[in-house]
Parts: sequence; C-alpha cells; structure tokens
Amino acid sequence: MKAKDFQDYGIQNVRAQDITGTGAPLDSVNVFLVRRLDEFVGRAGVKVVFLPNGLTTGVHRSTWHPRGLAADIAFDVDQDEVDIYALWKLAIEVGFRGVGIYWNGVAYSMHLDLRPRLAFWGGSKAQGGPWDYSGVFTDPRSRVAA
Repeated sequence: MKAKDFQDYGIQNVRAQDITGTGAPLDSVNVFLVRRLDEFVGRAGVKVVFLPNGLTTGVHRSTWHPRGLAADIAFDVDQDEVDIYALWKLAIEVGFRGVGIYWNGVAYSMHLDLRPRLAFWGGSKAQGGPWDYSGVFTDPRSRVAA
C-alpha cells in the first residue's frame, strides 16, 4: 500500500497512522485489507483500535499477517457493551474470510484476514493463563471463570 492509495480508493475511516502505529510499514500492508478494514471501521458503530504488532510485525501463528493480509483489532473498552456477534457478522459482510474472536478477561479483540475460504474460531484466557481455543459459536468470554 502507498500513501496515495488512501485518496485513490476513498479510504476515510483508517489512517496511515493507524497502520504505522502498529509497527507495520505502510508498504507491507495490502491495500485490499485496508479497504475492507475501512468499511468495517466505518460501519462498526464502536471505536476500533489497531493493536500494536497486529498487522505485519510481531509474532503470529497466522501466515496471513506477514503477507499483509491480516489485522488484529480491539474495541474501545470505555464504550458500552460490544455486540461481538454483530461485529463478527459485519466482518463477513465486508469480505473478511478468517475471523477469530478473542476475550482476554477484560475486552474483546478480533483477528480479521483475507484467506480464500471461511474460517472462524474463538479464544479466551483467564488473567495470566494460557489461551483456550474453541468454536466461535460459543462466546469466548463465557469460557473464562469470573
């Protein structure tokens, strides 16, 4: 992706600083990922936060991150309750095919990618504990003891 792509593609809801703020160089991120993120952010109805090392930098199990085709995001925890299933549905509507929903004991986050086939999963962890992965049809927050 190049800086001029924001104007050329009419990207309004994602800024270059959102991308570079994660540690990712702008040119390492695929413009089609940013276009889908732009639509997702514009329609989400909650503030989306791009996670540090959540694009092409950092350690990831997913091979989509280093290829510039995946993003890890979270939601502003100061807002009202997040409807994670509405956001999951929105992610699919705007064209994401890999969608992971995570609950870390405090807040939700999501992995979104542009793989060719649908894949959904969830993960949760208690404070300081290991990640426990499950099917996405079970709210990952329900798997963490209160």
